[in-house]
Amino acid sequence: MSDSKINDDLEIQAFFRVKKNKLILFLFLLGTMAIFYICSLHDVYKNERCNTYSLLQIPIIIGACVGGPLIGVILAVLEAAMNLANSSMSNSYAAVLNSPFAAFDACGCRFRGNIVSIFICFLSNLALALVAGWIFKALKNRGQSIWKMILVAISAIFSILFSHIVVFFLFNLFFVNFLPNISYSKVFIDYINSLNWTSCFSQWTVNIVIDPLIVYAARMIMNLD
Repeated sequence: MSDSKINDDLEIQAFFRVKKNKLILFLFLLGTMAIFYICSLHDVYKNERCNTYSLLQIPIIIGACVGGPLIGVILAVLEAAMNLANSSMSNSYAAVLNSPFAAFDACGCRFRGNIVSIFICFLSNLALALVAGWIFKALKNRGQSIWKMILVAISAIFSILFSHIVVFFLFNLFFVNFLPNISYSKVFIDYINSLNWTSCFSQWTVNIVIDPLIVYAARMIMNLD
């Protein structure tokens, strides 16, 4: 057997091994997201009324950094679909941001989600995957483990920030146009904006600590480089 034939076989084997490992990674992260929902770990509560942030951004960022932007995007779409379904059955103040079917009553008026809710739900999650995946893919340096861990933290910071900017932009420029013209609307707007940036800082704290360690371990175990 010629050397070129051997090299071709080795490249084909390496290709399918990477694809298999990425599939395993995807299934593992998808299972993690499902467990978060089943065990009610997808939300961390600030008080009894409303969640401050979701833990589901963790699998998305990890998937985008380890498996590439495509895996991150698929997980982001699935998370958005889960949020849409979950919010549709919730009466939380923040649920109206993720579903046009969510609603709550305040001051004699019924506050509902609207068509903008779908864009907020899906685009904010897609921003997580695309920004994190692009930064990690564009700036990573092979063989530098410490740099890769730092880069994961940087990817998490900017992807989370951009995700919350998307929410802030869509909510304040479009969503508020559908709100009833009462004094409580201003209270609701201030509350959502405060919640949005509070959750941004909370997500930074969690993801900067957790994501680099998990990504480093996953890349070492699965030989994804």
